[in-house]
Order: sequence, then structure tokens, then C-alpha cells
Amino acid sequence: MFCDLLHDILEIQHPRSQRALVRIEDVREIDPNDLREIANLLSRRKIPFQVGVIPIYRKPSQGIEVRLTDRRPLLSKLCGL
Repeated sequence: MFCDLLHDILEIQHPRSQRALVRIEDVREIDPNDLREIANLLSRRKIPFQVGVIPIYRKPSQGIEVRLTDRRPLLSKLCGL
């Protein structure tokens, strides 16, 4: 969208494109099998996607710190996507 606006502002002619992707955000608590199922569904439908991961989740007020490396099943699914 920003690129389209920039072209309009600079008055540069370009072919219109309506491409988008699905971003699966803040992956940390999802069941790894559910993530795989979502990825398979999007792939089958040829929908581009990306996965946003939180490598270290911290909540100091509760003394919580979870590292992605502590969640081996999720990490292995992410590496296999």
C-alpha cells in the first residue's frame, strides 16, 4: 500500500498489483500441530504467508521468561515449515 501511495505522490505510472500475504503473529503459545495445519491449509490454497515468532517472551511483573529454544516441539515445526 505504501508503494502505491509513493507512486501516486511521485506521479510514477506503474501496473496495479493487489498482492498480500497472511502473517501469523506472535507465535509462542500455539500448539505446534495447529501451526502445521494452518501452514498446510494456506499452502494448499496458494496463499503466501509468514510466521512472526517471539524469540524471548518476558513478563517481569510475573517473573516469566520463555525462550523459543525452551519450546522444542514448536521450534521443530517452525524449522519444518
